Amino acid sequence: MNDFPKNLAPWSGLRMVATICPPFVVGYETGHLLPAMIAVMSALFVGFSDHEAPARRTFPILLLTALVVSPCIALGRVVPPYLEDMLVLSFALPLAAGLMALWGEAFAAAGFFGCVSYVIAMSVPAPPESIPFTLLWSLAGGIYAVLISLLPWPRHCVPLVVSKGPGAVLHAIRLSLAVGLATIAAYGLNLERAYWVPMTAAFVMRPLIFHTRKAMMERCIGTAVGSIVASLILGHFAADLPRIAALAAATFFTFTIFPVSYSGFSAGIACVVLIELSIGLPPYPHVALVRIEDTVLGAGVAFLVHTLVVDRR
Repeated sequence: MNDFPKNLAPWSGLRMVATICPPFVVGYETGHLLPAMIAVMSALFVGFSDHEAPARRTFPILLLTALVVSPCIALGRVVPPYLEDMLVLSFALPLAAGLMALWGEAFAAAGFFGCVSYVIAMSVPAPPESIPFTLLWSLAGGIYAVLISLLPWPRHCVPLVVSKGPGAVLHAIRLSLAVGLATIAAYGLNLERAYWVPMTAAFVMRPLIFHTRKAMMERCIGTAVGSIVASLILGHFAADLPRIAALAAATFFTFTIFPVSYSGFSAGIACVVLIELSIGLPPYPHVALVRIEDTVLGAGVAFLVHTLVVDRR
């Protein structure tokens, strides 16, 4: 995603609030935050894969993304205890995700968000017997996001940019190296939120080195600003309900500004993540600093890989 239409997208922001916040609130009120967070993770990426197209064209993209993201989340949860398997998949899944772009935008979206959801799911490890539970809730979240996206929202979302041909193959290789090496670095250093490093590498890596450099700078700056804002919000609101309201506001801002500014989106998504992590959980005062450090490391790995693996034709 490189060339964005320069207009705010408030309907996209409202759609993502409707996609993310109700499942989270239901999970909070019923005391089932874990299944709610699994459903929200899936719903986020399915909603993210929506773009500027008629609903009849968007539906197969959303449905395919839901079907790919769900098993990737389940796989991400059960793999972390098995380090060798985790490292192999951290190279293999991004490579497969990049190559899926050869089959068009539906496969490109499903592959990329499946790869990212696998990385994020590593943050909530679980034994193999949890696979049916995870598949159920992640698929439920994905289908919920599909249904929300099919409502008659004004179609102003970020278009998908699909790289085809030899360029897609080289990009898939770079994506694989960036995510795999970022995973080795993060888990080798035993970082507290290690999954943030390969996640950042995946989002920053772009087909062209100019766009990777730009995304790296905007991601780091935006994350720093968003982490500071989140710290101020969490310091001011100690109760969970005001934080949930702040989560909704941050979600709206994040996806409204996305078409205009990737740095603004990065600030917003950092704020969303840090607020979400604070709800119903013990205080984690230095999480903002951890987010900034992991983002810088992941973005740096992505840019280094792109610098070394360039198209020399």
